[in-house]
Amino acid sequence: MQQEIETRTWEAMGTQISISLCGDDKEKQGVLFDEIASRVNHLETILSSHMPDSELNRLNKLPVNLKMKISDELWDAINAGKSWNARTLGVFDITAGPLIKMWKAAGKNRLLPSDQEIKRALEKIGAEKITLEHTDSTVSKNAEISIDLGGLGKGFTADNIIDLLKGRGEKAALVAMSGDIRAMGNRPDGRHWRVGIQDPRFPENPDALVTVVELTDMAVSTSGNYRRYVEINGRHYSHIVDPRTGLTAENVPSVSVIAPDTITTDIMGTALSVLGVNEGLKLVESMKGVEALFMEVNDAGELILTRSSGYAHYEAK
Repeated sequence: MQQEIETRTWEAMGTQISISLCGDDKEKQGVLFDEIASRVNHLETILSSHMPDSELNRLNKLPVNLKMKISDELWDAINAGKSWNARTLGVFDITAGPLIKMWKAAGKNRLLPSDQEIKRALEKIGAEKITLEHTDSTVSKNAEISIDLGGLGKGFTADNIIDLLKGRGEKAALVAMSGDIRAMGNRPDGRHWRVGIQDPRFPENPDALVTVVELTDMAVSTSGNYRRYVEINGRHYSHIVDPRTGLTAENVPSVSVIAPDTITTDIMGTALSVLGVNEGLKLVESMKGVEALFMEVNDAGELILTRSSGYAHYEAK
């Protein structure tokens, strides 16, 4: 019997989740979809910065220098955040929450933050202030900091779903957490999974594509300021912040990253948005298995594309 693609879409973790499974056993697929939804809900109770009683927020309330035993999932997510902080020249920082909150408040009040407010927020961040102990699965903070895993949570969850499906013997699937997508195997007809990369100039038009990438056992994430931003004095300010300066990342309206797993693409999308084309391209070219497409818009409204050396390999011909 010819396998078919069954897709379910729902809202969770503050985003739209879409899962495509391949097979001919509808009952088995139904069980898998329910198991995935349950897994996502479980991870949200661990990683969410919006749920007051999430495991992450319990950690954030922990007094300085006290240890807290945490779940394997939270330990892995924080460990990824710390290790990627060093790998991204310090621009990906899971303690940047005070900066993010400051800019959200600025957008609500329609008033740019002062230099003093930025300075105070910068004093409250630093991934190096988190200590993880692998032997007893504990974490402690040596300063008053707050951890926000929003920059890697969707990628972490997408990878977790793929691991779950592999554990159930599945060979092919497509997991999409909004702009973070991971492809496992091929479609039933043997072709690669196809993912469109949207033109940042037309955020409301899903059919306005810059290019299409074809993926097998790879992930792609697209980050940028064209969908999520705050508006102050008629100008858009990105939801992505630079933890080095406290300012928002305005260099690249959109960047698309391809890598073997979604936590890498999710994190790198944020980092490259901060670094911009020149610094970002150097970082990408130094990493094995990572490719990127930077999208800029010039004063004439024209799109300028900059590809890393291997990105075109994944583009549909």
